Amino acid sequence: MKIRRPTDEEEAAIQRGIAADPDNPERTAEGFAQLRPFPEVMKERAMTTGYKQDFAAWATHQAKLLREKRFHELDLENLIEEVGDIPHHMSRELEWHMESLLPTMLRWHCFEGLRNQQWQEKIGEHRTWIVSVIEDSSSLIAEIPELIEHSWLSATLDVHKSLGLNFDLMPKTCPWTVEQILSIEGYYLPDEKGWRELP
Repeated sequence: MKIRRPTDEEEAAIQRGIAADPDNPERTAEGFAQLRPFPEVMKERAMTTGYKQDFAAWATHQAKLLREKRFHELDLENLIEEVGDIPHHMSRELEWHMESLLPTMLRWHCFEGLRNQQWQEKIGEHRTWIVSVIEDSSSLIAEIPELIEHSWLSATLDVHKSLGLNFDLMPKTCPWTVEQILSIEGYYLPDEKGWRELP
């Protein structure tokens, strides 16, 4: 069998790591010249397929592809899944901070003699985080009332376990308004004289 030597254009393509196809009119020398070097292509493919191995590298690469408008190279299946999960992740974070904030407010209210700066700072930190998320994603504010209702049971259980307070001495539902719970400017703290009393 006679072996055909590659043309100069094919040889150049081979050196770039791409096999030329003389039967495909679209794979011309001009087309090869526009392609990126093979090692670069393989590196980017590795980053794309590394979704489960290195999420940070994968996300950085997807952002790069979006900025460069190389949409056909996107890992669409995983990208769609991640974007769709963002609201869920934000809701979970919001829930976590609320479930940390309410027990601390309840401790502050019920145990005047144990009040300390750490409790006060914790209240401020969780309030600040919740408010900042709501400011960035205002649609989440609709979840706050239900979130408070669900988190109150966890708050009473937490205080009961950590400080031994009887359930009968705690309200069955959260006694504070949304405005009081998320007060940053006025820095509302539960007053020991009454569940709904403002300073």
